Amino acid sequence: DLFWQLRRSTYKYEPTDTKDQSLRDITLSEREQDILLAVSKGYTNREISDKLLISQRSVEYALTGVFSKLEVKSRTEALMKAKKFKLLSFIDV
Repeated sequence: DLFWQLRRSTYKYEPTDTKDQSLRDITLSEREQDILLAVSKGYTNREISDKLLISQRSVEYALTGVFSKLEVKSRTEALMKAKKFKLLSFIDV
């Protein structure tokens, strides 16, 4: 009986939102930050690729990586989470 009571009490103390806590450890590369900053300014993938002198496919690939790291599905969600976790503290979303 005591074992089960102790086990239940430790279970109560586990964080309820582990996704948000794991996102605090996320870091974005300089390129990913540059691309996300350009996204925040409303640039298309083509415009970003021209600005950064990389291929459009590289921009798409980097954005896919950002979406995966942040566990989001859209540019807007990515910007919101980046701001929430201060990955790009200088943008206003």
